[in-house]
Amino acid sequence: MDASAEENRELIADFVDEALSSMTDLAARLETHRANPADAEAINAVFRSVHSIKGCAGFLNLLAIKTFAHALENTLDEIRQQRLELTSDLQRALVLGFDLLSEMLNAALAGEVADELGAREQELLDRVATLSAGAIVPHPTPEESLLASVLSLADEMATTPGLSPWVERLRKAAAAARMQGVEVPIVVATASSTPSTIANQPAEEPSTSVEAARPAAAEAGGAQSRGRLVRVKEERLDEFLDHVSGLFITGEMLKDLHSRMRESRQMTSLVEEMRQINRAFASQTTSLQQRLVSLRRVSVAGLFAKFPRMARGLADQLGKQIDVHVSGEEVEIDKNLVEELDSPLTHMIRNVVDHGIEAPADRVQRGVGEVGNLWLHAEQTRTHVRLTVRDDGRGVDPERMRRKAVEKGMLTDVQARALSDQEATELIFAAGFSTAEKLSDISGRGVGMDVVRTTVREHNGDVHVESKVNVGTTFTITIPIRSGVLVVDGLLTETSGEKFVLPFEHLLEITFLKRSELTDVQGSLAARIRGNTYGAVHLSDVLELPKAEMQPDDILSVVLVGCKFGKLCLIVDRVLGHRQVVVNNVQDVLPCSSRLAGVAQLGGGRLALLLSVPEIVRQLHLNTR
Repeated sequence: MDASAEENRELIADFVDEALSSMTDLAARLETHRANPADAEAINAVFRSVHSIKGCAGFLNLLAIKTFAHALENTLDEIRQQRLELTSDLQRALVLGFDLLSEMLNAALAGEVADELGAREQELLDRVATLSAGAIVPHPTPEESLLASVLSLADEMATTPGLSPWVERLRKAAAAARMQGVEVPIVVATASSTPSTIANQPAEEPSTSVEAARPAAAEAGGAQSRGRLVRVKEERLDEFLDHVSGLFITGEMLKDLHSRMRESRQMTSLVEEMRQINRAFASQTTSLQQRLVSLRRVSVAGLFAKFPRMARGLADQLGKQIDVHVSGEEVEIDKNLVEELDSPLTHMIRNVVDHGIEAPADRVQRGVGEVGNLWLHAEQTRTHVRLTVRDDGRGVDPERMRRKAVEKGMLTDVQARALSDQEATELIFAAGFSTAEKLSDISGRGVGMDVVRTTVREHNGDVHVESKVNVGTTFTITIPIRSGVLVVDGLLTETSGEKFVLPFEHLLEITFLKRSELTDVQGSLAARIRGNTYGAVHLSDVLELPKAEMQPDDILSVVLVGCKFGKLCLIVDRVLGHRQVVVNNVQDVLPCSSRLAGVAQLGGGRLALLLSVPEIVRQLHLNTR
């Protein structure tokens, strides 16, 4: 490949990345404009994006993309000039057009460049043209404008004493002209009656230079990645550099102090100065670590980008109609977590479109609109990210879930009847469970939702489902923000001669109890703290480590921990205090060690194991059932 061809390929790749990135919110902006036609910025933003794609495609000789984008641009221009009404059908057709445009861009990225439109693209444009013909906004003729001006003048004259007879004559003449359809020549044009021509002025042509098509990073939704790049906000880089500069200054202070300590005998004052410098150094390293973690965070907009198009395409394949509503795209999570959540969300959305949303005729029969709705939402709390997938489909029928579980031999009839409606609904996550009547390339194997829960729990999160028949279903994924954090605040403890760290986020209370204050309940221990009773277990028993026998008068160090699975008292040999520790993952080395969340570095070459409190509590609760 010669240098010119290689350069052209790079230009196309940059253009496609930027184009796809600019298209991520077009469907949402159209929805905004349809809900509030007075919001001109929303429709103008859509127009600008498609206009820019058309211009750059023409520059790069991508003729089919240019032709298709130009046709969409013309319709969008009619809408923004208020000559076309954005009806729900026209909106849906335009969104499908954006989906096809995305496919054409991805094809160009793969080297498949077409000069002419394909059958699908032409069929979509014909559909847009047909719907546009029925959405024309009627505008008054010059005669109607004049009559309106006459009536307006009559209203103004009515407030002037002595002009009432003339007002009445004007009104009668205008009414007669309207009834008879008489053409009234326009002989006078006043400032108040001249139609505004501002809306008809041609739009300013955005720049179509190739430089405008170069992306900030190669993470646009649907684009083929040519490298693992992360978008980074400029202000975050500036903050990062400021903290690095601070570390250099602190380093110089330590060097100066070390030099003076070698020459001075006034060690007390120097030790205090050393303590102050060390405190500043710890603060700077904490801030630096936090900024470094923020550099890896990306918005969920990139994660959500492909799902509306995927849902609409799948619905079309199944003969269904669906509108997709996305919100919370500004929420940021670690890039690795974004990649891990792609597969679970794909399974969930395919499940919603295939099982949740009914065919148009079935929806009309139950008294709702023939177009189904899917909502994707992201939000962030202090410690977790929550992703919600909601639909207004048929819902999950608990009784049907019970019957299917019995038919598949997963439960006996007695066991199935004993399930609550919520427990029956959650059978959707059971391995091998499916309500599909026949196997297809979309569903029926019973592995999708099981994969969802397994993947989410691998990241210390969970997925929950709520459903009501003929109302809809809501799936909620909750995952700790700390999934991408390198440094953990924890409580350092010692048990059986080994060091263990309990994350502060799960720590509720530290107390000391005598062995005699613990109660034996059916072979298990229970502790009473502040009037509440909790299960208690020695950490050495949890981790199968040797321990000395506890005597009745022994004073025990008890740490009360809590998570979504419940609360538990962990008995340790010693509490050593607060530590900030750097954590390395151990799942690749010890994949079966589910109760360990990583290895913490304590300094001086010493190590401690970071405990997974949720997994410990969950397993102990399962064992005691």
